[in-house]
Amino acid sequence: MNATDDFALTHTFARVAQRLVGHDDLDGLLGAVSALAVEVVDGCDDAAISLLEHRRVTTRGATGELPRLVDLLQYDTGEGPCLSVLREEPVIVVDDIRSEQRWEAFRQAATDLELRSMLSYRLQAGERLLGSLNLYARSPGAFRSNNGAAPVEVGAIFAAHASASILATQRSANLAEALETRSTISMAVGILMARQGIGESEAFDILKRASQRTNVKLRDVARRLAEGADDPPR
Repeated sequence: MNATDDFALTHTFARVAQRLVGHDDLDGLLGAVSALAVEVVDGCDDAAISLLEHRRVTTRGATGELPRLVDLLQYDTGEGPCLSVLREEPVIVVDDIRSEQRWEAFRQAATDLELRSMLSYRLQAGERLLGSLNLYARSPGAFRSNNGAAPVEVGAIFAAHASASILATQRSANLAEALETRSTISMAVGILMARQGIGESEAFDILKRASQRTNVKLRDVARRLAEGADDPPR
């Protein structure tokens, strides 16, 4: 790359950073990440994120139907670029799925789709594995280098930005949920104390035993009480 290319790339990722900041909900952020990937990475027709949550991988933020169909085949066959970057290599490039030698079951199933090229990046922040960023193209060799910045390198920088944004949004959402849960439980404990003339510790024990007995999360037991349900059985 020359100085002009370097400046253009710097400007691009300054814009990416600005557009990824300030998302309060995870779904909104994931949609923005995928849409930006299509804009930023040359050759990309569609994008999606395979998000890892509670040991399950789901497709989020897809820009079209192609990512959903391709990812469904990967989940069904248990193999493919999106899954391999989670288990093995941090970056996987597929020049042409029809001549690909890896993932035989997935490859055979995917040849009936419009997919030809793929780029998959591991999304990771520190030791925390978040999922994979997956880019899809309908033409072979779509992500090969041209005279400007190489798409594979641009995608790698973009994936690093996406990883940081996803982790920050997840942490923010978890904190908000924790604060809401604590507030709801405190409210339910106060209701029990007032209704039954008991202390804080005993009121909390009633909620905890009701949660264990009914196999309902403590926060949900507390929420029902706070919303006007009868006291849980003592």
